[in-house]
Amino acid sequence: MLVPAQKVGSIIGRKGEFIRKFSDESRARIKILDAPPASSERAVSPLFEASFALFNPTL
Repeated sequence: MLVPAQKVGSIIGRKGEFIRKFSDESRARIKILDAPPASSERAVSPLFEASFALFNPTL
């Protein structure tokens, strides 16, 4: 998902509070990638444990 670079702080929250809470509740890991040069957007990628389980049933 692409997010305006100036909104990334809202996703992370103060001291990472929001992103940590979301990760704990959803069991997802969230990656926020650096913006490419001359871009005003950053990629936010949730990685859900359930999707990994499809490929590795031992999780």
